[in-house]
Amino acid sequence: MSGRADLELASMVLGPFDNEWEFALYTGYVLNGRFIFIVDDSQLWLRHVHKTNMDHLYVDGQSGGMVIANVEGDGRELLDVIIERLQGMSALDFLLNTLLWTADLGDINLKLERLR
Repeated sequence: MSGRADLELASMVLGPFDNEWEFALYTGYVLNGRFIFIVDDSQLWLRHVHKTNMDHLYVDGQSGGMVIANVEGDGRELLDVIIERLQGMSALDFLLNTLLWTADLGDINLKLERLR
């Protein structure tokens, strides 16, 4: 492994949930000021975020989240490995060698027609 990815340690506010006053605060690693990796219930999540006017504080963005791995601890070591491996492959390699081989062999609809 060539080293640690350049990630900002930060917090993210997620919510509101069922009640308008119900929010959750997560600590994670921000990539490119737009995406955060957080661990919740031993799952490593990737979410889109927006920067607030406070240092190292973000709010949830306009997308849903995606579980990218099961982890123990804060996930930083695994995150560095995942980022390095993804940077070293093409999108087609990712589709054919990683995404197609889901653990439960479930179908995935990426809706790539949006790329037109």
